Amino acid sequence: RDPVCFDLIFRCKTVLYLYVFFGLTSFASTAIGFWTIPWLQRYFGVSATEVGTVLGLSYAVAGLIGVVLGGVLADRLRARGQRGKLYVALSAILLWLLANVLLLWAGNVFVAYAATIAGVLLGGMLAAPVSSTINDLMLPRTRAIAMALFILFMNLLGFSLGPYCVGLLSDSLTAAGTDSGEALRYSMQLALIVSGVSIGFLLLAIKHIVADEDSLLDR
Repeated sequence: RDPVCFDLIFRCKTVLYLYVFFGLTSFASTAIGFWTIPWLQRYFGVSATEVGTVLGLSYAVAGLIGVVLGGVLADRLRARGQRGKLYVALSAILLWLLANVLLLWAGNVFVAYAATIAGVLLGGMLAAPVSSTINDLMLPRTRAIAMALFILFMNLLGFSLGPYCVGLLSDSLTAAGTDSGEALRYSMQLALIVSGVSIGFLLLAIKHIVADEDSLLDR
C-alpha cells in the first residue's frame, strides 16, 4: 500500500543484501553464543561456577565496548567515504570468525576464554554500522518499517534457527556415538560456515552502497 516504502526496501540491493548478511551472521553468532558455555563445560570439564565467574561480567563489558566502538569507527570511516561503515562491519566479521576458529580449536580453557571474550566484543561491533547503513538508505518516515524487517530477519534466521540447528545436529552426532563435547564442537564449526557465506552478501552490499545512496531521492 506504500509504493515509496516498498521500493526503498525491496528494490534496493544494499538493503536486501544487508538483511540476508545480518540474518545469516545472527544464525552463526547466536548459535555459538548459546552453546559456548555448555561446550566449555563438556569439552574442558570446567564447572558452571567457574564459567559464570570468568565470562559473566566479561560478556557485559566486552559487549558494551564492542557496540560503542563499532559505532564510533563507523562514523569516522563514513566521513572518509560512503563505504566506510560497511568496511567496519567487514573487518569485524572477519576477526569474529578468526576468534571463533581459535575458540573451537583451543588446546586449553584459558585460550578458549580469551577467544570467547574477543568474539563477543567483535560481534558487538557489527550492529551499529549495519543498522545505521540501512537507515541511511531510507527516508525518515520509512525507517521504522525497514528496521522492523531487519529485526525480523535477525530473529527468524538467527535467534530461532541458529541454536536449534546446532543443538539438533549435536544431539544426532551424540546419538550416533560421538563424544558429546566433540559433537557440539563439530556442530558449532559448521555454524561458522554459514557466517562465511554471509560475508559474500556483505561484499555485494559494499559493491552497491554508493549507487544506492546516490539514487536515494530518485528512488
